[in-house]
Amino acid sequence: MAKQKNKRRQFSSHRWVVLAAFIAIGAGILCYDMLRPDAYTLQGDKITWQNANKQWRLVNFFAPWCAPCLREIPALNALNSRVTNKVKIYGVSFDPKTATELTTLVDNLDIQFDVIVVDDATVFPMPYPKYLPATYLISPQGKVAASLFGEQTEQTVADALAKQGIGLPSR
Repeated sequence: MAKQKNKRRQFSSHRWVVLAAFIAIGAGILCYDMLRPDAYTLQGDKITWQNANKQWRLVNFFAPWCAPCLREIPALNALNSRVTNKVKIYGVSFDPKTATELTTLVDNLDIQFDVIVVDDATVFPMPYPKYLPATYLISPQGKVAASLFGEQTEQTVADALAKQGIGLPSR
């Protein structure tokens, strides 16, 4: 009888160990998902669309073959120099690019704002646009607050920001 009780205790303690292992694995997976950034910039900075620092995000999709996109870049560069810490501007290449190709493209187009490297793990709070130009204003809660399609100017983007209560300093 004593041997059977010991075997039961051993079996019971093994079940607890297995259960604890499954809980630990599940918690690890959950933490990994919660802590993993949504995207990375070309410089390796982490981006999480829903953010605690209450920063708005402006995401502009561009391509070198898109003439209106190319005309937007100087306006976005100018806007990037005016935005406060309440807004961060990101560019996204519409076409798939390696980091090396993207660096060359950014240099050739004189893009002066951060550019997101898109890979299989990249998560956007909006669907990938079907056409260009496409610009999205993302709230600090990670939600799309405005979708701007077609060529944008510094003023049209500033107006979209103003509609969300985000004023920019004068030039």
